[in-house]
Amino acid sequence: MVGYAIGYFLWDTVGAWVINLYGLQDKAAKFQAGFAQYGAAIILLKGLTPIPFKLVTIASGLAKFNFGLFVLTAAITRAFRFFLIAFLLKKYGQPVQTFIEKRLTLIGTLLVVALIGGFAAVSLL
Repeated sequence: MVGYAIGYFLWDTVGAWVINLYGLQDKAAKFQAGFAQYGAAIILLKGLTPIPFKLVTIASGLAKFNFGLFVLTAAITRAFRFFLIAFLLKKYGQPVQTFIEKRLTLIGTLLVVALIGGFAAVSLL
């Protein structure tokens, strides 16, 4: 929620100034429109990856994404990720912890690819 607030409140001061300085008003408007349309999916997917989630929270605030939906999707995706890791650690112990620590980026990438593939498969049906 702090990251969201940073993005939300700094847009009017720092963000708008930088956008105007570089003449990126059109790109900023496209970003906000895209995030309004796909924000929930972006939050859900990025929350499962090793990409720092604070970037997603700040981007959500910058895009002025619906705050209630932001909190809901962030809670879902972060809870899923942490409970999945906890389950794996409880079930498999130290070997899986070593595996996750060494290959976190690969695991996150494969998980996102699997999710996108699943959504694509469902949309084709």
